[in-house]
Amino acid sequence: MLAMTWFHLWLGQRRKDFAAGRNRLSGRQYRMMNEVPTILMVIIVLAVVVRF
Repeated sequence: MLAMTWFHLWLGQRRKDFAAGRNRLSGRQYRMMNEVPTILMVIIVLAVVVRF
C-alpha cells in the first residue's frame, strides 16, 4: 500500500515536470514505470492467495 502511494506521488511530480518542460525520462522509462502497478498487484494477490 505504501509503495503504491509513493508511486502515485512520484508520478504526480513527473507530470508537473513534464508540463513545465523539465522532462528527464525517456519514453521507454515511462513505459517501464507503467508496469509497476501491475507487478505490485500480482505480488499482492499472490500474497493473499498463498496466505490462505
